[in-house]
Amino acid sequence: MKRITKWNRFIYQHAVVVAMLYSFAIFIMVCLVSSLAWESADDFLISMILSGSFGEYSPYVLVLGYPVSAGLCWLQMHLPQLNWLTVLELVSVWSSFSVFIWAFLKKRNKIGYIFAIVFPPLFETGFYTSLQYTRSACLFCFAGLFLIYRNCIQYKKKAGIVIGTIMVLLGAFTRFGCLFLAIPFVGIWIVRDFFRIYKTHTLGETLKKFLPFVGVMCVMTLFLMGGKAYNNYKYDNNPDVKKYVKLNSQRAAAYDYLVDDYKKYQKAFQKIGFSKNDYNMLRGSIIYDTYFEKSYSKIAKVNKKSVGIANQYADEHMWSRWWNKLSYYQQGKNAQDRNLFIPFVCMVVVGAVFLTKDNWFAFLCSVGGTLAVSFYFITLGRFPPWVQDSVFLVGSFCSLYSVGKRRNNEGTVTVRSRQRRKIQIAVCIIGFTCTMLFEVYATDQSDINASTFDENIAAALTHMSSDKSKVYMVDNFANCPFPIMDVYSVVRGLEPGEWENILRVGNWFIGHPVLNNQLKECDLTSPVSDLTKDNVYLLTNTNLKKIDIYKTFFKEHYNVKIKADLQEVFGTYGIYKLSVKEKK
Repeated sequence: MKRITKWNRFIYQHAVVVAMLYSFAIFIMVCLVSSLAWESADDFLISMILSGSFGEYSPYVLVLGYPVSAGLCWLQMHLPQLNWLTVLELVSVWSSFSVFIWAFLKKRNKIGYIFAIVFPPLFETGFYTSLQYTRSACLFCFAGLFLIYRNCIQYKKKAGIVIGTIMVLLGAFTRFGCLFLAIPFVGIWIVRDFFRIYKTHTLGETLKKFLPFVGVMCVMTLFLMGGKAYNNYKYDNNPDVKKYVKLNSQRAAAYDYLVDDYKKYQKAFQKIGFSKNDYNMLRGSIIYDTYFEKSYSKIAKVNKKSVGIANQYADEHMWSRWWNKLSYYQQGKNAQDRNLFIPFVCMVVVGAVFLTKDNWFAFLCSVGGTLAVSFYFITLGRFPPWVQDSVFLVGSFCSLYSVGKRRNNEGTVTVRSRQRRKIQIAVCIIGFTCTMLFEVYATDQSDINASTFDENIAAALTHMSSDKSKVYMVDNFANCPFPIMDVYSVVRGLEPGEWENILRVGNWFIGHPVLNNQLKECDLTSPVSDLTKDNVYLLTNTNLKKIDIYKTFFKEHYNVKIKADLQEVFGTYGIYKLSVKEKK
């Protein structure tokens, strides 16, 4: 018993170090048995802009706050061996889960230790294999706010407050909106603790206990406002970037909210001259052409009308669609795989058996808040994987952290019946086991045990980047750009200028000053329609149905017939030369 007490005291006193080491051990385990990877193509594209892959460095990446992107760009210029966006994302996962482990250890009871041991392997591993900047921002913001609050109210550690503030600033400057996603969850503990303290203290005494936290929040708010103002200043005072921001907003309204059925809105699309082939091209992000740039606002109007129609006429499949959006990834590398909703439910069940009258409020708010936020994003029409997993992870942590035995004034554990303890242990084992089995089931073993490196794509990229006399357009073929991303290391820095003669037929950086300068260097104005120029070639798979999309586009919008001649073959991929058919 004395030995247990000694270890208990040691863990409590060194909870920070233990948490950091355990979280780092999980990171090492992931590196040994799996591989670090990005969840979406966005991070790859951002890294290319920051690294100067298109021939020019730029900190203007729109989705990242300027203070963070400028810092990352500077690091890429002076220490190009590493991909610093990946480093930031890895630090966010490691530091945030260190905070979660620390919080469980500080409970100083058996259930807290169990949660500290089991929770990270179930969730942290997946975050290392699906790195994404929005995930990182959410983790930084919540873990940082939680750390600040706990150290202001309970532990009185200045170091924890400083570290938490740095985490929040990094998260907010990475993606400012993620801060508003974290605040409601931390607000649960603020409300709970306020009323707990108020039960035994006067209102003045209660408010006095919260003064340090309020003071830290005021100082941090000044930093946030300053960073936000600096971000706006840098973007507003660059005319080329302002033009890009406007164009990207129009593209997002057309592409991100594109209706899921062309036939249902066929008449509306035909009125604006938008054919089924155009719809397929937009859906496949084959949009690097002046035609689409001129059509964005018209397409967005059709999308906006469709939302009202869908809300008025809910069919019998409505609930199945909601369930699909709640429990499955809708985009990204793991599209249509299950997300963390089922593990979240398992954690709720585990937490429920440890409920007492002292912690039901925080538990119900954690569960209800998670579901409310989820349905808000589903109703909004945008619930991407990086938001899904962030919400369900934070909801799972809050559900478990809100429960557990509370110690009385003497420091002894309150007595519970043996029967209830057996039930709690059984449910705990079943819940964690189900979560573990789900994670194994939901993970594609081929992605873990086998390399996704595609030698054919690697050979094609090497061929294109070494032949600077020609311009190459990369088609958004099936599962693109993930095969291309897998050629490059997530951690290793990208080569400056490697893609200066290579363009993709569509992405959300179209109109960016860097890409506009690339067009000038390549003597292009409308890349898709310029495919018929003598020195412009197209990389796509050898499925001729994909070539037919381009043929139809040229016929519908430029009234010309084109032919495609295969120039080079790389396995299932080929480089084609498109040219106008001569009239007989």
